[in-house]
Amino acid sequence: MTRNRITDTAPELAPLLDSWRIDLEAAHKSPATVRTYLASARQYLAWCASTGRPGTLCDRRDEAIVRLASEALCRAEELLSLTVDDVDLRRGIAVIRRGKGGKARIVPFGPQTARAIDRYLRLRRSHPRAAGPALWLGHAGKAFGYSGLYVALKRRAGRAGITGFHPHRLRHTGASRWLAAGGSEGGLMAVAGWSSRDMIARYTEDTAMERAADESRRLALGDL
Repeated sequence: MTRNRITDTAPELAPLLDSWRIDLEAAHKSPATVRTYLASARQYLAWCASTGRPGTLCDRRDEAIVRLASEALCRAEELLSLTVDDVDLRRGIAVIRRGKGGKARIVPFGPQTARAIDRYLRLRRSHPRAAGPALWLGHAGKAFGYSGLYVALKRRAGRAGITGFHPHRLRHTGASRWLAAGGSEGGLMAVAGWSSRDMIARYTEDTAMERAADESRRLALGDL
């Protein structure tokens, strides 16, 4: 197995596998034995990726989904409709081809989200459905639909101690974070695909008082 193939399968394991190869050679293992051991390791890593073992494809996928949904304010159906070609990591944008009302839009994401998607895509190459267009793939060769998204993210939320979670909550969180960081309402509407400002109040009312308190502290009107 070449170094590039190791890196494609699991980048963080490349140094470890290279070190193992050196140890095998130092132990005077034959070249054929070394190749067999490394080939077996490659097959195991590919299997881990396709079955969603902890720390592999499903972990990477779920992190990328959470980051993209909360930063780019994608609806669940918009996330699930993304193809590999819809995401441009270099430019930091994704194309929503059919949003609510049939409208298309471009949503931005930052470097951390881009890195998370890139790490997922590297493992995706070993998935049985890798040749298909869908960006998000399930474990064990399965497609990935809403039920898979709901179960996966609710399980992650449960582990983090978050109750009452549903995928749409990521959109609420993203909208509140946008305003709390000083983003404009117009920019938020464009990214979220809203045509009415009423949607801003609906999505962010639960954090309105917290944002108002933060703004009050910044204004420091009591400093006479």
